[in-house]
Amino acid sequence: MPRKNTNTKTKNIKLVEEQENEVQQEVETQAQETGPNRGEIIDVEWEEVQGLFMFKKRLEEMEAYFANMCLQYEKEKINIVNQITYGHNDMYMMAQEIQKSKNIDENLTYELKLPTAEGEKAFFVRKDD
Repeated sequence: MPRKNTNTKTKNIKLVEEQENEVQQEVETQAQETGPNRGEIIDVEWEEVQGLFMFKKRLEEMEAYFANMCLQYEKEKINIVNQITYGHNDMYMMAQEIQKSKNIDENLTYELKLPTAEGEKAFFVRKDD
């Protein structure tokens, strides 16, 4: 019994291939007989452009995703740059508080040299104008 199914499937596949070949030949013959189409508007059936339409739609979705991803990246980048800026300002204010706590003359310019490792001392160095 299984052999009949296999033979039937093979015959069906051959029939489908033959039909596809006949359709292809008909299309080629029609194109050769009529010559190039020079109309202003040439209709194209949905079945012929469906794949192209879906491909275009997928590309548009990827472009929108990419645009959104770039926008999110820029927002995060701005947020981090703001945090860094505020961090620098806070660090400067903390250094000024240390300068005041050491009763250093505010009319003179000093630079705070921070330690390079934990546990080391820091020091203020006067900058001559």
